[in-house]
Amino acid sequence: MEIKMKLNKLAVALVMTMGIASAAANAAGTVGGNGTVKFHGFIVDAACSIAPGNSEQTVDLGSIAIKALKDGAKSTPANFKIVLDNCDVTGGAAPKASITFNGSNAGGSSNLLGITSSTASGVGVGIADANGKDFELGKETEVKTLISGTNELDFTAYVQATGASGSSITAGEFNSQTDFVISYN
Repeated sequence: MEIKMKLNKLAVALVMTMGIASAAANAAGTVGGNGTVKFHGFIVDAACSIAPGNSEQTVDLGSIAIKALKDGAKSTPANFKIVLDNCDVTGGAAPKASITFNGSNAGGSSNLLGITSSTASGVGVGIADANGKDFELGKETEVKTLISGTNELDFTAYVQATGASGSSITAGEFNSQTDFVISYN
């Protein structure tokens, strides 16, 4: 009988210990997955920093009817900007920001980027300043006199036929890409 009581006490203690352990495990929660976060950037000796999220962007140019690109017409422009932060203009004349857009040109045009990995053809992507003046690919163009703090460089992108009449356009999805370089003088 004495052994039976000791076994009962042991069983009760074991059940209580298991209950406490189970409650602690549930309190910790269920692992729902894991992953990796990578960080990337550049340290530059320049008048400004390019704001996070501005060095790589995607501009949605929409769905454009072939008719809208006939006879040299441009699609409705899509606005985008490059934000420069922490600009320091102390110590002399305010620096000016210039930008160069680089990329493969479309059909020999110096101001239209070629399209890549696409089913569409006969078009290119152009970039203009906020006033609608087109940028020539590979050519440095002054865009703004800087002020201390934050500066926004405003641009538009559009689609245009590579042929004068627009008769060689093929419908389909398109992609294009430009790399840019900002210089300060």
